[in-house]
Amino acid sequence: MKFKKILGALTASALIIVSGIMPSSLIEYDTVLANTSEMSVDSDTSIVLPNDSVTLDYNYDTYYDVTGTITGDTGSEYYVYGVDDKDIVRTDSPAVKDCKFTIRLTPNATGSTSLRINVKDKATSKVVATAMLNVTIKKADFSKTKLSVDPSALTVEEGKTASVKVSLENWPDKSMKKYFIYSSGDKSIASVKWDNTADPLTITGIKQGKTTVKVRLVSYYAKKDIKEISFDVTVTEKDIYTNMKFSVSNKSLLLNSGEVERINVKADNIPSDGSIKFFCGAKIGYKDAAWTEWDKVTKSENSMSADLIVYGMDPGQRTITVSVKDARTERILRTQDIILDSIQNFSPYRIVDGNFEEIYYSRYEDAVAETVDLKGGSTFKLGLCSVYYDDFAQTVTADTPTGITLKNVEKKFYDSSDYKNRIQLYDCTFTASKTGKYKIPVYINLTCKNSTLQTGVVYYEVEVTDSGKPAVSTASTAASTENTTTVKTTSARGTTTSEASSGELLGETSFDEKAEPWEICEQAPAKQTYSVENGSLHIKVIKAMGKEEERWDLQLHHRHLDFKAGHSYKVSFKAKAKRSGMELFTKLSNIDGDEEYFSSHGSKMELGPALDGKWGSVLTLDSSYKTFSGIFTPARDISDAEWTFHYAYGNNYGGNAVDGDEIWFDEMSIIDTAAEVH
Repeated sequence: MKFKKILGALTASALIIVSGIMPSSLIEYDTVLANTSEMSVDSDTSIVLPNDSVTLDYNYDTYYDVTGTITGDTGSEYYVYGVDDKDIVRTDSPAVKDCKFTIRLTPNATGSTSLRINVKDKATSKVVATAMLNVTIKKADFSKTKLSVDPSALTVEEGKTASVKVSLENWPDKSMKKYFIYSSGDKSIASVKWDNTADPLTITGIKQGKTTVKVRLVSYYAKKDIKEISFDVTVTEKDIYTNMKFSVSNKSLLLNSGEVERINVKADNIPSDGSIKFFCGAKIGYKDAAWTEWDKVTKSENSMSADLIVYGMDPGQRTITVSVKDARTERILRTQDIILDSIQNFSPYRIVDGNFEEIYYSRYEDAVAETVDLKGGSTFKLGLCSVYYDDFAQTVTADTPTGITLKNVEKKFYDSSDYKNRIQLYDCTFTASKTGKYKIPVYINLTCKNSTLQTGVVYYEVEVTDSGKPAVSTASTAASTENTTTVKTTSARGTTTSEASSGELLGETSFDEKAEPWEICEQAPAKQTYSVENGSLHIKVIKAMGKEEERWDLQLHHRHLDFKAGHSYKVSFKAKAKRSGMELFTKLSNIDGDEEYFSSHGSKMELGPALDGKWGSVLTLDSSYKTFSGIFTPARDISDAEWTFHYAYGNNYGGNAVDGDEIWFDEMSIIDTAAEVH
């Protein structure tokens, strides 16, 4: 059924039910006023608008888009057009998509008008649906409008939230809509949430840093700026990270091409929620100085450690940056640089029958033997050589015992077809002042970015006599590698009666001239050297970490000690280290080490588990001598025991040595107080 309807009787509603069928996607704009007598009404077709009226600001709303939807049955094609008052507002050509249309309004002057939107049947040119939109154009005064925030600056901790209240004063007209736009600056530092109402902004700290949050008051329709304000947000570090410590076992490396080294990376005082991870800067690739990877990542409630495996590759010097990150935010919490000097096939060489022989593994058992006659002259020479690199300064040093002095080192290049100007020869001139047998480690040192590293070493055994026989030099071949290397100075045991005090069990206590019967023991790749100097036994740590990666990979011990049940033994020694804080462990035990009789417990020495005591722990050395002592009274006879010191780098049982550490021992003593009385 169709009937006529007078337009003037329409209400202010934006939804009018008219006749017709659902138009297609074709929309046409027409400004000719429709003849109301031509309009039919049918309840199946309608125009839906979001609002029946809008209020625009002449200065700030440069345009306003009217969106609408045509509903009803599908069928014929239809046009949509707007009828406007061009003195007040101008309409542009509408667009349609999926039965939705948009007409843009552009203010021409202040005032009010009614905009009619018509739908016309394309075939009959009859208006079949219409809707009215009331438009008001104003020129508001925003000069007194004030935008403010409270607080004016904000500090928030990582992972926590805080609020900022946005206030607006002196809004000129309640009928005019308002809109806010905010930006959080660096979103990786802080995030902002807000529902565009008077409710506060919520600021969440992401990572430590500073950023600026800006709030803009804009016109509702055109989003043109009216007012703006900004405030600073400072994000502070989580309290859980404040006391975190980050360390590496070695800050400098010297690797041959293809050589592998482990660096222990450790973070202490970490959060227990597992929210951190280790990271190695830019991964160093095969075309660079090394290749790195992580291994043995272990976590406990308050610490985390891992081994960074470094593979020496092409020659050169590089910086490896390792860091610990917050696993959730990726923020770097701590960093540490490791200087890597990578060289190619560096090892000491020696000349055998006119040919160069590289010394891959050098031990005291492979020492080059020399005999020197004081009557024939106290000066003798030891020679070695190495591949020379322009990037590294090379020097030669030796651990000379009392009675031997390194007087001069002469250097020259060896010219050959294979090693053109690459072989550096060293003639080391020594002088001897007293007879005896001496063991001399001679080092080739490379001066790198951070320090001078002792790299290659050749061991010499020199016997100084006064028999007048000529000096003889022989060279032994390089030894095959073994897991454990024991460096023995002698097999002597017992007490030197002319020097020992009554009741003294040790064969050497003061190291005035010798170390025997003390022995050093190392488990490859851990390395160390020793010398007797200035009345002390001097240990140098060349490689701090051995195969088992525990403190016992480097040892000093005195064996063949017997104890009687019921006797009290005063055990004491003095020791110091190159750096304060170096850890040392000592014990009296059987040679296998599984029966611990008497051991260090912090700064004291007490009974071990084999005598109903407890397992020992490391003690800490200073850069000046400290004396450690205790009274040992065994409840049973003990035969063939040893006194041992451990000081390598360890993962589980103490030991914090690094390459280049040094220890000095003196006044070692185990006195049977019962024998001392007699």
